[in-house]
Amino acid sequence: MPESVNMGDVVSVSQARVTIRKSRRRATIPKDVVDRYGIGDMDTLVWVVRKDGTLTVYPVKVTDEDKEARRKEWRERRTRMHRALKT
Repeated sequence: MPESVNMGDVVSVSQARVTIRKSRRRATIPKDVVDRYGIGDMDTLVWVVRKDGTLTVYPVKVTDEDKEARRKEWRERRTRMHRALKT
């Protein structure tokens, strides 16, 4: 966090836990942030780290068409894995 923050510019302050299990890294997004930005299942977060160490996170909405395409891809991948295990 920056050493000084102009609280007049602040809408929300939250803390969240990070969980790291082997190669999986997860962060919990605070509810007020999810609600404010309408972040939903399969949406993406873009993490930008600047040279000065500032971290900015931008939510990117995924369209319903893209969500359906991802679901289809996952189903096909799962089907291929199941078939490979049976042989």
